[in-house]
Amino acid sequence: VRGIGKKGAQRIIVDLKTKAGEIRDLDLKSETGGNEEVYQALANLGFRREEIKTALRDLPEKTTAIEEIIKYALKKLSGRNYG
Repeated sequence: VRGIGKKGAQRIIVDLKTKAGEIRDLDLKSETGGNEEVYQALANLGFRREEIKTALRDLPEKTTAIEEIIKYALKKLSGRNYG
């Protein structure tokens, strides 16, 4: 944002942190975090967006292939741990 310096931005972040929750809960890219194909595939299987978002919350950073992300989410959604 124009006119906001480093200190001002830091203050805004600190002030909003308690209201917004943890950083990982903030999705600044989009509602799907760039995984629209994953969301669409899982939605076609009958899962709600909020369920999908919760299942993908702890997705390991090394998991980047769409097929692996869907596999991970399906295991989480079925209640099994991914390991």
